[in-house]
Amino acid sequence: MKILASCFIGLLTYPASAQINTGTIIVFHVAKNKFIIAADSRAVFRGDPEDNDCKIAAFNHQFVFATSGGSGYRPANEGLDLAPAFDNIQEARKVIGSRLGTDTAHTLDDIANAWADNLTGDFRLLYSIHPEIIIEAAIKGKGTLANGLFATARKGKISLAFRSITFSRGRPNPVLAESIPQDCAARLCATGITDVFEEYTSSPPKSARARREGILKPTRNETGRIKRLVQLSILYTHRRGEVGGPIDVLELWNDGRIRWVSRKSNCPENED
Repeated sequence: MKILASCFIGLLTYPASAQINTGTIIVFHVAKNKFIIAADSRAVFRGDPEDNDCKIAAFNHQFVFATSGGSGYRPANEGLDLAPAFDNIQEARKVIGSRLGTDTAHTLDDIANAWADNLTGDFRLLYSIHPEIIIEAAIKGKGTLANGLFATARKGKISLAFRSITFSRGRPNPVLAESIPQDCAARLCATGITDVFEEYTSSPPKSARARREGILKPTRNETGRIKRLVQLSILYTHRRGEVGGPIDVLELWNDGRIRWVSRKSNCPENED
């Protein structure tokens, strides 16, 4: 099959409508009694931005997943595109579903590792067929193709697992998965285009407007603070087309309850 694909690639022109979506700002924090996450809705393809992208998902009323960077691939509509479509959230759904149906107790790290392995395979296959698409996405992401954050609550405690799919042509395997620790109880965390987030959350804040906002001051409305950081990113990100649209906000409580504070109608409340 690989030989056949190689022969076809030599005959194909670059598929103009084949796309990886980019953009995103996701902010999250483990507060005293809950995990809070908020995300924008913008997906940027080779054309007009779309503001209906679902970047946060809940599964089986137990798990929360969020993704940033390249969150999927759309094959070309015209011509012959040998690269199959994939979607980060649907990969998470498949991994979680396959493990919940077994008698073996799987940790959150097991689930995150399986997702990262599957997605690494997806990106490697895409690189073998359309290397220019992967290279362009890696340049935009400063070496990162995609991120995946998993969260769940067990025995009154929030657990997180963060995986990053990275690309470097200097490695024997250009596409690799990495595990990145997230200490989001001690500090606010974000993934995606984080320039504005870092401006407002550095200590001391990096600008006069950040000092006026006072985002680091203690507040009883921690969920509002997380959402505000996404709003600020939409307002002030230099690449204005990269983030935008409605803001989805979700709370995962220590007792396992999942509550959507705001959610677009096209994004499922829960995926089984």
